[in-house]
Amino acid sequence: MTGFVPFLRFWVLAGAMALLSGCASTYLLDNHADAYFVTDHYRGYPAVLARLAVVDRQHLATMLEEAWRQVAPKRLLREHDARTAADPS
Repeated sequence: MTGFVPFLRFWVLAGAMALLSGCASTYLLDNHADAYFVTDHYRGYPAVLARLAVVDRQHLATMLEEAWRQVAPKRLLREHDARTAADPS
């Protein structure tokens, strides 16, 4: 698929996953080092790795949605926002 940019990558055996974090990377690494980290492979890339055993699930859900929003087509964003507004649960 042309123009496809993944926003999430799992490493199940390592107990971590990588996600796009944009400008939040520095904040996450400085303030939540127990849950987020980078490896040399991701250094300089707008992504962090999350330690699944310790990351706050609600925070992770928010981060996943924000990462998805960076790459999702506008049509999907509109549909998602309309569904969320109709059923905020």
